[in-house]
Amino acid sequence: YAFYRCSMLSGTFDLSGLSSIHTYAFAECGANGSGVDAILFGNTLNTIESSAFASARLEGMELFIPSSVERIEENAFFATHIAGVTIDNSSDEIVVDDNVFPAGIVPVYTILAVNGDETIDGITSIHDAVAAGGCVTLQQDVVLSQPLVIETDVILTSDDARTLISNRDGEVSNLIVIREDASLTLQGNLTLSARYVSGPAILCEGTFNLADAVVIKDGLNTTVIDVYGEEASAFVRGGSIESNKLSNDYCAPVRIRDGAKLVMTGGKIQNNSLIGLVNTSSAGVLVNEGGTFIMSGGDIQDNHGVRGSGVMVYNRDQADSIAKFIMTGGSIHNNTSSGGSGVDQASGAVHVEGYALFELKEDGIICENQAIGGMGGGVCVVDPGIQRDGQADQTAFKMTGGTISGNNAQSGGGIYSYTDDVVL
Repeated sequence: YAFYRCSMLSGTFDLSGLSSIHTYAFAECGANGSGVDAILFGNTLNTIESSAFASARLEGMELFIPSSVERIEENAFFATHIAGVTIDNSSDEIVVDDNVFPAGIVPVYTILAVNGDETIDGITSIHDAVAAGGCVTLQQDVVLSQPLVIETDVILTSDDARTLISNRDGEVSNLIVIREDASLTLQGNLTLSARYVSGPAILCEGTFNLADAVVIKDGLNTTVIDVYGEEASAFVRGGSIESNKLSNDYCAPVRIRDGAKLVMTGGKIQNNSLIGLVNTSSAGVLVNEGGTFIMSGGDIQDNHGVRGSGVMVYNRDQADSIAKFIMTGGSIHNNTSSGGSGVDQASGAVHVEGYALFELKEDGIICENQAIGGMGGGVCVVDPGIQRDGQADQTAFKMTGGTISGNNAQSGGGIYSYTDDVVL
């Protein structure tokens, strides 16, 4: 009852520090004033108790309920005249009691509820279908209880919007494993949700193709697509890799290592973020020892990290396995890096360090990126050998074409270099 019937309350309610909002806490607020403009809930919020905002003047408001909320009790927003509500969760991970919202208001959930089975049509096992090879069309959402193993050439597609996800028990390590000499193409209107897997959503030793309107999203903590080995290749021609929130060392939405290759000619890697000061990971693409990334099209945009928020080319140890990024087209733009001090200081959209090479040619564009309080808003090149004892680690940046413009940082808005091998 903290602010019960405080009829003149108005403005923005910042409730971001609360873990629960108690019964009748804001009921009938603002009834005689100008009303409440906005309500800000934080990620610490667990419960909204019964009638917490009942009959408060929230007219026309769009509510956003964070994923931390586990229960909304009855009548919490009854008779508030809100315009809509979005719940950043799935309907099977939050309890919403009866009569929570005004009549006619149906909450929109950002995450698919985990319902379904391991069949493509209610009958045929998806595991049997991919084992036979060829084109496999999903006619319903699929919930996996074990990884989908690709051992031949498979096209996985759908005409209507369908989702592939694992069950919630946390025992599924990967959604898809692509064996050496096998290939998988994802196309059509598929969505892969990595929300519940404990490892990379896609583990690739063979060939992976991403096309059309496919979306790969919801990864938590670790790499989403891990491509590794001399025989491994990934081709991004369309689709989107997005909305992944990662926190582990040496991870990214896409990681290329141990001789593998990534070729990007279209599609988007966007709206991904790193949680915490993780300075060996990227919110876009991470190229490690022996990996090669060739970009001639597509967009890497709106990602948020610490170093290399768009692309990190990072190989501190293996002199005979240079990590390479060759950009001839496409765009890396509107990415943001923010960090701390020292080794955690932010660096640009493209970060190159150690036994690593970045070549910018022809029509590649790196623009409107920023490293807040950091170095090299567009490109940051650091040779740790020169920093350490003056003995170069072969860190190189060669720009023979392309555009670097409109980037921002504390030191070197466009380019920051601490190496002896830069050609412009």
